[in-house]
Amino acid sequence: MFLGKTQKEEIIMELKIIGDEASVGTIEEIEKYGVDAECLLFTDVDNQQVAIKITEDIWIYSQQDKFFYDWHEDSERDAREYKTETINLADYSVSEVENNVKYFYDSLEKMKKECKQDWKQIACECIFEN
Repeated sequence: MFLGKTQKEEIIMELKIIGDEASVGTIEEIEKYGVDAECLLFTDVDNQQVAIKITEDIWIYSQQDKFFYDWHEDSERDAREYKTETINLADYSVSEVENNVKYFYDSLEKMKKECKQDWKQIACECIFEN
């Protein structure tokens, strides 16, 4: 697990945009504990992908976006190029969610059955990755 300075700054900027009390607490936790902050969910370590739950339907996702990223050389350093975005399922129709999920699962319904209570987080991840 690695949290680069640039990625940390982008995540904090996203949290500041949300600006609620929980986000302030999350910012403080990230600033204090960095990579060890409990709010950080490392979902894909080969590209430094991190998720933060805001609500059941809203997640912040961040990952390195460096062209020619090499896991063996870049996995433990600040890639300086990150994509960080807040995904809110309420902003997407069911068909839009289905279209994003289909690249990773046969259908939204099959994903819901497979991922059970985590399906919303996984749907947000699929949207982010597309």
